[in-house]
Amino acid sequence: MTETPEESGQIGGMLPAVVDGGQENTEGNSEAAKYRRQLRDAQTQVETLTATVTALRRAEVERVATSMGVSKPASIWLAGLDVDTLLDDTGTIDKNKAFNAIAGIVDTLGLDRTRAVIPNPGQPDCLPSFQGDRLARAISPEK
Repeated sequence: MTETPEESGQIGGMLPAVVDGGQENTEGNSEAAKYRRQLRDAQTQVETLTATVTALRRAEVERVATSMGVSKPASIWLAGLDVDTLLDDTGTIDKNKAFNAIAGIVDTLGLDRTRAVIPNPGQPDCLPSFQGDRLARAISPEK
């Protein structure tokens, strides 16, 4: 007479995980669990590093926008600019691609540009100057 799978310890056609002495094979399970934990940890690290690199790339593009005089560099992302389109072969931001893309966005959206004040030693200061006596009187403790 043949045994049924249930009688022989087989359930659903699968063999039970039993080793000599009747103990379950937990060593293989714990090793598999260890590898699953390591995989989850590695995936978390990859996600964290990817987010960090993306943030650094965005900051570099915003720095380029600032150097071009864009008053609010974060506004360039409103045009749908994709950082990945500005990368060179090494994965860093290509300054020329960034400059051209930002210039196009500035023209399209009409973003404000600030004018940098460049000091000219031959010209009088463009910023208001304070008279020394008035400043000294304003901050002196005596009245």
